[in-house]
Amino acid sequence: MSVPRLQVNWFLIGVIGLTLVAAFGLWQHSGLDPTRPANPIVFNLSASYIASVILWVLVVWLPERRRRAILRTNLRNHYKLFREEVVHILLRAAADGSHAIDMELPKKLAEPASFREYFSRNRNQNWYDALNGLQGNPEVLRDLLLEIDLLSNEIASAVAKVEFDDSEPLAFFKRLTHHVERLKSASVYSYDQVKYLGNFVWEVLALWSIIDGQRKDDIVESMINRI
Repeated sequence: MSVPRLQVNWFLIGVIGLTLVAAFGLWQHSGLDPTRPANPIVFNLSASYIASVILWVLVVWLPERRRRAILRTNLRNHYKLFREEVVHILLRAAADGSHAIDMELPKKLAEPASFREYFSRNRNQNWYDALNGLQGNPEVLRDLLLEIDLLSNEIASAVAKVEFDDSEPLAFFKRLTHHVERLKSASVYSYDQVKYLGNFVWEVLALWSIIDGQRKDDIVESMINRI
């Protein structure tokens, strides 16, 4: 069961406070403080508590932080690769084999501002070319679906391994993976799958929200950082 972030912070503050109290008691009753006589009971209790905290930090807290950092880095790297691969697929779809694609261009267009600027040119003609290419080339469309599915699987794998400190990132990733499943298989999308896939890709890569409009921050990356 996840513990809210505020409760976790208070828990850590409590641990630190009790550790300081125990350390003070350990010093006072160890015989080192000339103003107080040694008290073996207080000394033993304080020493046991501090040893338990040190053990908890080494065995539980540090490994969990390390594990979360590894999961965040892995998911962040995969998301970056996802953006580049999707841009490459869109460029392939738009070109339709008519010309070679600059291999450095997908990395550049993976940045939201560059993506929006490039695919909005000539009254969105580059974007329409990409969608028409997906519509007419089932192989390229399958490649796009594969990249989306791979990202969804990576997210689902990370979510299954993390006990979230708050519910917002968990709810967001659940909605994202469920939306991907609908895009792949729900009958409501089957008559014009490219349209809905295009909307999904534009929302993610151009940082667009139907509700909020143009976003300044990448919500997917923000949620990854909160794992």
